[in-house]
Amino acid sequence: MISSMTGYGDSTVSTSRITAVIQINSVNNRFLDVRFNHGHMLAAWENDFLSILQKHLRRGKVEVFFNITFSAEASQFKIDEPLLASITEETTRLSKKYPVKKELSLTDMMTVRGLCIFNDRAVEKTDLEQLKKGFESAVEKMVLMRRAEGKNLQSALRDLAAEIRKENATIRKETDRLEAVYKKRLMERAAELKEGLRFDENRLHLEVASLLNRSDITEELQRIDSHLEQLAGFLKEEGGVGKKLDFLVQELLRETNTVASKVQDEKVSRSVIRIKDCLEKIREQVQNIE
Repeated sequence: MISSMTGYGDSTVSTSRITAVIQINSVNNRFLDVRFNHGHMLAAWENDFLSILQKHLRRGKVEVFFNITFSAEASQFKIDEPLLASITEETTRLSKKYPVKKELSLTDMMTVRGLCIFNDRAVEKTDLEQLKKGFESAVEKMVLMRRAEGKNLQSALRDLAAEIRKENATIRKETDRLEAVYKKRLMERAAELKEGLRFDENRLHLEVASLLNRSDITEELQRIDSHLEQLAGFLKEEGGVGKKLDFLVQELLRETNTVASKVQDEKVSRSVIRIKDCLEKIREQVQNIE
């Protein structure tokens, strides 16, 4: 089953210290390009999250957002009570011996080194395993969306390939008629030219055969059918086939252009235009396939 490169997944993780909302967006790109947005709080563990993504994705531009908030416990400060008791005891002793006030204000306590303990707003290793599980869940949701979109792309590409196959068959039916038309046209022209001139009939037939051979499109039509069979096979494959399909579209277009250059006929030209239109639609769709 082919997969699109467009997808979205999210999850929410809660621990005693943090709540994290994880969001992952992906769009088409030639290679796997991952951007993390977490305010540097997860910089030390980016490779861990990247490894999880690489297990599931081959191509695409991926943006990962970690919106992390901290609980009150994780962000409050605490008083070192044993140290405060020691300071209080010492100020009481000194106030009895010297004219020193024993009361301590909040401002006084803030100036005492080590008395106020502030918890850093940082993700700790204890939070990491839960974040990884949440991240894995968001990635799986995104992969499911990419596969669902890939199924839609697969259906659309099969319909377009069927249309090309139909037009190719129409052109093939016209080849016998075209050969007769070309031969008649050339013979009539040759008859006009040979009046009053010495003319080698054998040479004339050889030239006509050569011209008909140069306008023959049998091989091009066969290669178009062959490429369409390859396309059908690629659509059944697992994994990344986007680059293969992109190359195949270029080959189909090259063969179609050759047909157009060899055959100057209104019916064939209409079919060629329809084939090119289908190929352009396929090319646009293929750009979003992993």
